[in-house]
Amino acid sequence: MARLARLENKVISLEITDWRLHFFIVVQKNGLELLPNYSGPVATTIRSTLFDLLRIARAKGDTSRLFQNQLDISGDIETGEALQKILANIDIDWEEQLSKVTGDVAAHRVGESARSFFQFAKSGVEALAQQVKTFLQVEQNQLPSKAEMEQFIANVTKLQQDVDRLVARIESSMIRERKS
Repeated sequence: MARLARLENKVISLEITDWRLHFFIVVQKNGLELLPNYSGPVATTIRSTLFDLLRIARAKGDTSRLFQNQLDISGDIETGEALQKILANIDIDWEEQLSKVTGDVAAHRVGESARSFFQFAKSGVEALAQQVKTFLQVEQNQLPSKAEMEQFIANVTKLQQDVDRLVARIESSMIRERKS
C-alpha cells in the first residue's frame, strides 16, 4: 500500500492496440480504479498489444521487459515502471477487472485467448527445445547427452583432485630438499 500511496492520483492511459481497447488506471492509496473514460491529464500513456502486456505482467518486477517488447510509452516512464512492479507482486483477477471496462463477454474472450495462447506458446517452446536438443545431440553430435555430461564432470573433478595431490607431493618434495 505504501508504494501505491506514492503514486496516488496518477493516471495511466492503457491502449491495447490489437483489441482496440482503451481505458485508464487511476492509482489510489488503497487500490487501483479502472475507468473506461477519463478527461483529465494522464501521467503515462502505454500502447501495446495484449501479448506484450501479458508478457510484461508475467515478468514479476523485471523492468527490462518494458523495453524488450513492442511498447509505446510516453509521459512519465517511471510511473509506468513503478506500477508494473506493484502489479507484478500482487495477484489480481485481471479478467474480472477488465470486465468492468469492457463487459463480461469481451473480458472473458481476452482471458480465454490469453490463457490458450500462453498454453500453446509454452507447449510449442518446450517441443521446439526438445527437437533442437535431439537434433544437436543425435543428428549433429554437437551436444553431449546428460550421461556424457555427468561423466565429463566426474572426470574433471577426478583430474582436479589428481592435480591437487600432485601439487601437494611436489611441494612436499621441495620442502624436504630445502631441509637437506
